[in-house]
Amino acid sequence: PCIKYIDDIQEFDRLNGIINGEKASYVESGVTKELVSRLKVFSINIIPEGSPNIVLQQLSNIVLMDDPFKKKKRNADYPSNSYFSDLHVRYSGVHNSVIGFGDFNIAGSDYAESGGPAYVVTIHVSYLDSNEFDAMSVRHFSSVDDGTPSNPSGKFQQALEKLVLHDQNFPKFFDNTSGLRGFKSLHARRHYPGLGQVKQLSMQHHIETICNFIAV
Repeated sequence: PCIKYIDDIQEFDRLNGIINGEKASYVESGVTKELVSRLKVFSINIIPEGSPNIVLQQLSNIVLMDDPFKKKKRNADYPSNSYFSDLHVRYSGVHNSVIGFGDFNIAGSDYAESGGPAYVVTIHVSYLDSNEFDAMSVRHFSSVDDGTPSNPSGKFQQALEKLVLHDQNFPKFFDNTSGLRGFKSLHARRHYPGLGQVKQLSMQHHIETICNFIAV
């Protein structure tokens, strides 16, 4: 079990008192002096990336959590490329108490199943940039903005065509993941699975890319 702390120390104490055995904590905001002593009994502590070194010194089995995806209000506002994070490269060197990391993927911490009208369809594809010491960035492949939310299937095919063309021109740019192969399969079949499935494939590719890096 995992207890999430959101600025209510009394509720955190109450939950901690009724859950026995090993458990994890997840601190959404900063770790305060009042809170840090309570976290010492937890088997795993998930805390914000950038937490003070004095906090890292007092806790064990820390997972650093970051939220680096620069979400835009409109898909049309995404550039062709954006920097994501290098936490996967440096987390193990932050402090010897750090055992892992998290990044909320390409969805961000405010993930929602549904979205607004798709005036533009954008496919987000993560990659490791060897020129930036394997830091992660994201390519954004967007359809043309026609000023209407109609024809999401056609807009998806526009964005997908850009992704597949990029992959053909630069075949080793992206990791060859099942998520990426899923996009290629959709392109070959000219199939539109819905925007939820599109997001799922992007998230799957992101996770697989990170796992491939860690496994090396």
